[in-house]
Amino acid sequence: MPPFRDRAGFEAYRETVRDYIERLEGAGVGVVETEVLPVERPDGTAIAYAVQPLLPASSLGPVVLAAADAAAGHPLVERIVEGTLAVVGPDLGLDPQLANWSWRDGEILYFDITTPFLRDERGRDRMDFEVLLAAFPRPARGFLRRFVAPGIVAQYHDPRVALIDACANLIKERLEPWIPRFLALANRRLEQPIAAEEVRRYYRSDARTWSWIQRFRKADRAWHRLRGRTYPFLIPGEIER
Repeated sequence: MPPFRDRAGFEAYRETVRDYIERLEGAGVGVVETEVLPVERPDGTAIAYAVQPLLPASSLGPVVLAAADAAAGHPLVERIVEGTLAVVGPDLGLDPQLANWSWRDGEILYFDITTPFLRDERGRDRMDFEVLLAAFPRPARGFLRRFVAPGIVAQYHDPRVALIDACANLIKERLEPWIPRFLALANRRLEQPIAAEEVRRYYRSDARTWSWIQRFRKADRAWHRLRGRTYPFLIPGEIER
């Protein structure tokens, strides 16, 4: 995670993550054993690390489906759909894309808990998303805060949109043959069915959004280096789409 300004900010985040895991498990979604630990720096900031056991590569969702037959199906897909619909709502969210799940010995576990989509009784996000915006150049933060971040967060609190996102992720993972089965399972449970073309439109839009987000971050990294400063964040490598 990006640095928290102080230990109090870190502790609030750690408590939110713990509450989030408890809520997920209470809704029937198992979570990989997780501990959130701080690394405090001389300037008083604290960096949070989510510590989890090493999962076998063969247990990760994309690897599991790549090795399976889409025509025959796999229970992992149904469990993801069921788990998403059991969890996602106004006060609790989930990013159900395939890469966030592990499947081992017939058990599905979720492990992407560093962004806890959890809201309080007044509908306010428990997660301080300003921490994440700190990873972008200052001139871009206002635009992202107003026009981008609210939409990204909201999609993980909408069951139908969350399932569209998960299905679209199959395109990025080169697992398009699984889309019909995923949609068949999702549409049995949704009042408004999802069409394959809707998934593809969503994927194209999402790819553009994240492409621009990565450009913002790379520009900020270049500016830090130009000024002889250490860039304090990690940026993912190039994503093949």
